[in-house]
This record gives sequence, structure tokens and C-alpha cells, in this order.
Amino acid sequence: MLQKTWTYLLIFLSGLNICFSQADHALHFDGQKDFVTLDSLVPALAASNDFTIEFWMKANFQENTVVPRVNLFTINPPAPGENKFAILLGSEGDEQTGHLSIFETKDGNFYLSSPSIIGDLNCHHIAYVRKGNQGEAFVDGVSIGTIQVQQAVEPNDRISIGQDWDNLNPSDFYRGYMNDLRIWTVARSEAQIKNYMNRDLTGAEGGLIAYYKFDQGVAGGNNTGLTQLIDLSGAGNHGTLVGFNLSGNESNWVKAQMAPDFELGVDTTICAGQTVTLGFNGAKNYLWSNNSQQAYITVSEADAYWLIAGNGACTNVDTIRINVHKALNSQIIPDTLCEGKQKTLQGKELSVFSYLWSTGDTTAQIVIQGPDTYTVERENACGFSQITYEVISKECPCQVYLPNSFTPNGDKHNQLFKAVYDCELAYFSLRVFNRWGQLIFESNDPESGWNGSDRNGLIQNGLYVFQLDFTPYHEPENERKIMGHVSLIR
Repeated sequence: MLQKTWTYLLIFLSGLNICFSQADHALHFDGQKDFVTLDSLVPALAASNDFTIEFWMKANFQENTVVPRVNLFTINPPAPGENKFAILLGSEGDEQTGHLSIFETKDGNFYLSSPSIIGDLNCHHIAYVRKGNQGEAFVDGVSIGTIQVQQAVEPNDRISIGQDWDNLNPSDFYRGYMNDLRIWTVARSEAQIKNYMNRDLTGAEGGLIAYYKFDQGVAGGNNTGLTQLIDLSGAGNHGTLVGFNLSGNESNWVKAQMAPDFELGVDTTICAGQTVTLGFNGAKNYLWSNNSQQAYITVSEADAYWLIAGNGACTNVDTIRINVHKALNSQIIPDTLCEGKQKTLQGKELSVFSYLWSTGDTTAQIVIQGPDTYTVERENACGFSQITYEVISKECPCQVYLPNSFTPNGDKHNQLFKAVYDCELAYFSLRVFNRWGQLIFESNDPESGWNGSDRNGLIQNGLYVFQLDFTPYHEPENERKIMGHVSLIR
């Protein structure tokens, strides 16, 4: 599986189909009088410099126009204090815009707003991370920017969702849906937010101090006795519902449909000519990357295949990569080996996971010293093959090389002007001359080299002439001469 993608919720909403990730019920706020208090969270948040708030929401900003901004999550100081921190639907200004805003206040009001509208009748995941003196907000797992923290959480502050305390009076009520609220006393990373925003938690995760799934009551039924928002973290930080009708399809627990939960599996390799079937049952509609709208597809080509599956209101997507390995070919390869030399024989191929040479080696390649018939048996997911190397020996011309420059500067690299040879030499003579034709270096030892000096010491950088005379041991009649120039560079 390339990536289990989080549900960005390609939603086609109608009626009361509220599409949230991994949800059964959601809580509807009527925008007039209802909200939830979460004051038991205050001590833990006050004791930590870092915290994270996450939740899902769905709203129509045109139904939230009584005031320019309505409150999704707020931290208020004790009465008569009014403002400290808020996550808002609506941005700075005199009219409701439908954007997400993070509000901080102390000696002035400060806003961080999303570039896009979140009050668009689509479900959105909202996250706010405070780390030290900086806050960062995320919409659907993507950062919208940072804001400077103005005030710390104090032990006697007040926390609520759906409204803002105006002294002792609730105000700026939110109309819309909320689900899956998570509060942490750690600063969650962007990767953690993305990877977990569509997953249920166990409730025992480190740093989790409140986990409200909102899966309570009877959707749209009589829930008048359910006035507590249950915390599933085990910390007992239950919330209190205030002003909810708890009956009917507003101001109550309502049905929230789930996107289909499926995985196409891990990335898979097949052999050329084979097929693999991908898909699952359980969704109402399907759309594959090859435009098929069936629950299953059968494929035989290497590619990344994605599926968008929906239940009529919500969709999910997953991707799998199919790799295709070719069958291994057996072959006979004639080859030659210069007398007295060694050679590397290759058996390597990307899909091969097992090698066995006639020499007993199990590596992808071997080094041989003499002529013979060498075989390597190879195995990949599609079967076996054998390569046979028929190696014969031959006499090869002696090769002697000299560099065109060297740098005798004491750094232990390229310090000598020296011959490199691949055969035994019966005769060797290397001479170096300056620009006036004067001999400044001479040696009959192929293992020695010129260090860039003459009998008077180091000489200046420049271009020098060399002459090399040599006779290969196995070619005594073949006396050879090489002349050229070498650059001395310090």
C-alpha cells in the first residue's frame, strides 16, 4: 500500500447525512443557546506549555451570520474576563466569511485565518497545536500558518465549545455539527495529525487527556437524559451539555455516516503474464484509476492503481502499486580472460533474490582467476534461470598508463607521477625533462615515481616532458616508447 489516505471527504450532502471520519453520531449545535463546557481540562492544559486540539466540523457559514465570528473552541479567563483564545468560524472584519480563524488577545487582537472557506457544507478536520510561544493551525491536515501565543492557560480559566463567555453570559453561538474532539498535552506533529485524523484512538495514547467521539444517544431521538459528553481517554474529563434540545434533528445527537473503511493491501509483485484482482465489497459506488466503476478489477500491468469508494455521502481512497517481473532468461555467454589477469562475472538482475554459482559462491558476482565454464543459478518470484559463462584465456597486450597531471602538495593524494601497469616488465625507464630539455628525474624502477623535485629541491608548477621506455616480460621483442607532457600542480 503506497499510502492509506485520510478522508478529505468528497461529500455529497443531503438531509442529515453528516459525513465524518470513523463516526457514527455527531452533535448538532443550533447557533442560539446550546454549547458544551469542558472546564475539567483546564488544570492539565495550564500545567503544560504545549497542547493540541483536534476535531471535525461541518457548517454553512451563511447560517452563522448573526455575528461576524462564532466560536468552535474557546478558552476564557474567569469572569468578568471575556477573551483569551478561540478557534472561530469567521475571520477578522464585520461580516461572516466562513474562514477558520485562530484568535489570540492581550494588548490587542490577533488573527490567523485560513485561505479557504471551511463553512462550505463540507466536513473539515481542524487542528491547533501550541508549542511554547507559537501556535500553528491545520485544516484537513495542511498547515495554514502560525501565530504568536499571547496568554498562557491559567488554572481558573474556562473552556467551552460552541460559544464564548461574555463575562458570565454565553455568546457568539455556533450553528453546525461537531465530532471526534481530541485534546492532548503534547504538541502533535503535522505527520501525526495527517496519519491519525481518520483513525480511531484507543484512548490510551501518550499525552491524550480527552477523547470525545460523540457516539452517544439515539440519532434524532429523545436524548433528554444525556447531558454529559463522555471522555473516552480514561481521564474522566467529561463535558457538560448546556441548552441542547436533545430531541429531533437539531440541537441533538444526529446520524453521521462513515466513509467506507478499506485497504487495497500492500504493494504486490506479479510475474509477466499473470493477473491480480483488486477491490472489495461493501460500498455503494466505486471509481478506479482506470475508470472502471466495478467493485473489483483484474490487472496485469505495472502501475499504481487507486480506488475511490463511497457510500452515497462519503468517500475514501486507497492506492496500491503492482510491480511486474519478467521471467528470467537462461543463456550461454562466451567470454575471454587475459592470461595472468582476473575478471568479474555478473549474475545480477534487480528482481533476483538468490544466486548459486558453480564455485559455491552465493553473491551476485564473482571474480575468476582462470579459464573455465562457470554457471550461476538465479531465482526470482517468477522462477529459475541459469547463465553459463564459457571463459577461454588469451594473451593480451601489456598496458602501461601515465597520468597527465599530479599534485604533490602533501595531502596524501596524487603525490607522485608514476606509471600504472598490468603486466610484468622486463625493462623500464622513466625520464622527465624541463622546458630546456634538461633531465630532472630518471628511474628504472616501475614502483617509484617523480615527486615534483630535482636535485635542488621543489620545482615550480608547470608543464614537463616525459619519456617512458619499457619491454613486457612476455613480449621481449616488443620494446615500446611513450612520450608526452605532465602538469605539476601544487
